[in-house]
Amino acid sequence: MPPKPENKNSKYVIISILIFLVGLVALSVVGVVFSTINSSLLPPATESPITPTQTGGEDLSAVDDILTKGMVASIAFNAPQEMNLKETATIELAIDPFISEEKIAQQIEAEGQIQTGTVLVTPLTKVTLIAQDGQAFDIQKLHDSDIQAVDEHEGTTTWQWQVTAKKGGQQTMTIVVYRLIQFQGQNYWRQVETYRADINVEVGLQQRIFAFDWKWLIGLLLTSIIIPLYMRSLDQRKLKAGKKRK
Repeated sequence: MPPKPENKNSKYVIISILIFLVGLVALSVVGVVFSTINSSLLPPATESPITPTQTGGEDLSAVDDILTKGMVASIAFNAPQEMNLKETATIELAIDPFISEEKIAQQIEAEGQIQTGTVLVTPLTKVTLIAQDGQAFDIQKLHDSDIQAVDEHEGTTTWQWQVTAKKGGQQTMTIVVYRLIQFQGQNYWRQVETYRADINVEVGLQQRIFAFDWKWLIGLLLTSIIIPLYMRSLDQRKLKAGKKRK
């Protein structure tokens, strides 16, 4: 057999690929050369630390001085000890620098054991209520903001939350109070934790039984009764139809 003619198209494809690869290599080399030249011409970069605000050491000292000169205030809140699963309770906290612990305790209307004490606050104070287990409670705040004013013109400052128990057993919520200031009108805030208290809530086994979703169980029972009855009626119809044919 005579030899097959050489495929010119395949040669052209191979040559085109080689030219393309060579071009890519050349462009890469040129790019590296230009980058080296530009970096050598640019002045060396100077490191500058990134800070939230341009506040000097003296300003920070002034902030610390303001924080240490906070007001001593009375604090009271209710601590429910038992809740049913899916039950919703209200937790209320009050702070007032100008009345005693006994008087501020009388302002708590929500149910539960009343706990009182003293706390160091600033004119703007932040209070949060958090669950140690995120799946144990659904916490909805009833106040507009966690940060509120605490001074003689506002009277007693209160925070309120609606808490729904979602998980049985011994569960814990924590109240945390922070002191805040805004220094010299800048958007520069510092918060310092000044008070922390735990609220332990127990959900017992009997409460879980009462909170059980009986609708699901009733539906299962009805299904287990209806399906056998339906199958039995089908069998009876088939039996009747067979007798008629005979």
